[in-house]
Amino acid sequence: MLTKQIKSQHISEVSSHFEKAQASFVVNFQGLNVEQITDLRNQLRSKKSQMKVVRNTLVRRALEGNDMKEKVNKFLSGTNAFIFAFEDISGTAKVLSEFADDTPLALKTGLVGEKLLSEQEIERLASLPSLEELRAQLLSVLSAPAQRLLRVFNEVPSSFVRVLSGSTKK
Repeated sequence: MLTKQIKSQHISEVSSHFEKAQASFVVNFQGLNVEQITDLRNQLRSKKSQMKVVRNTLVRRALEGNDMKEKVNKFLSGTNAFIFAFEDISGTAKVLSEFADDTPLALKTGLVGEKLLSEQEIERLASLPSLEELRAQLLSVLSAPAQRLLRVFNEVPSSFVRVLSGSTKK
């Protein structure tokens, strides 16, 4: 039995997570064993995300006075876990999607900002490149002109040396 003090701690913690997270996901984890849940938590931790299992009534209280309450309320039944993505939204969605393919985990909904996501939209979000992949792509796009310029600068002396070596062989 949870005391009022513990319940209020859970409520404030969940409320702050909903505010701080870039995205939130609601999943049904019924049928998962402890080992699978631990594995999921570890995978999420590597993506700077967190999984919380909190009573649905406490989540309803945490969302009181918030526009998200009406959106999320219809998904608050059964054994739910709440995933909070603090940095890499697509990476977190990818972990959840892949985990749901291999286990009984069921994706219910997601929230990105004020937008409610369906299971198909979460799958689409999971297909996007991760934050690290996007950074690598941006870096390669930014460094490409400099690399080309260096090749052009390097080509002038190289061609001059080739002309000289060709003339010395004759």
